[in-house]
Amino acid sequence: MKCFRVLLVDTSENNAFRIKNKLQNLSTAKFVVTPVGVKDAEITFQDVANQIDILLINETISPATIIRLTREFRSISKITPIFLLSKISEPRISRKMRDAGVDGVVNRIELETPLSAWTFMSIIEHTLRKRKAHEYDVLRNRVVNINKSLASLLHDINNPLSVVRLAIYNLSRVEIPNEKKDVYLRLLINHLDKLDVQLKALTTIKRKLNGGLSAYSGINPTTISSF
Repeated sequence: MKCFRVLLVDTSENNAFRIKNKLQNLSTAKFVVTPVGVKDAEITFQDVANQIDILLINETISPATIIRLTREFRSISKITPIFLLSKISEPRISRKMRDAGVDGVVNRIELETPLSAWTFMSIIEHTLRKRKAHEYDVLRNRVVNINKSLASLLHDINNPLSVVRLAIYNLSRVEIPNEKKDVYLRLLINHLDKLDVQLKALTTIKRKLNGGLSAYSGINPTTISSF
């Protein structure tokens, strides 16, 4: 049986625990649910966004707050599915919410029926595959662009590096007159500055490579509550 770690954002502690019990009673999968209040949701995201499998937000929260929370969560986790919990039989999400990163809406009342529970599981798996495929494309494009940047950068490094080597070689020669050494010294300084610029560009590329990595921290799903 699959196990999903769920972070549930709600305005009411009692309501959150009712939803938690519903999810944990489903026979289609094991759900480990952590309720959290709206006021502490953003702080909690920083700690657990990359440790959970699903983010659920109750529709009782105002649309503006849902959009703000979704954007904050998406700034940390691009892949984890985000669903709204609704009492409407055929719920829809607004364009603004979808643009913010909400993946879909789940009818929390119908979750108790076997068919809806299996449908919910299918939605979760489909959303995960879709988001992972998108992130793979993003990562692939990033690698392609970095590869192009590196190729150009290596060319730009090799030119001043050759000049630096030549300048150092001539500066070390005893027979070179002092006025010539002054020329080579200025040449050396000028091209070392150019190399410094290229090294900074390499640092930028390194930051881009590290941009996709996220720090993982532990989560105890039974202890978070801020109602």
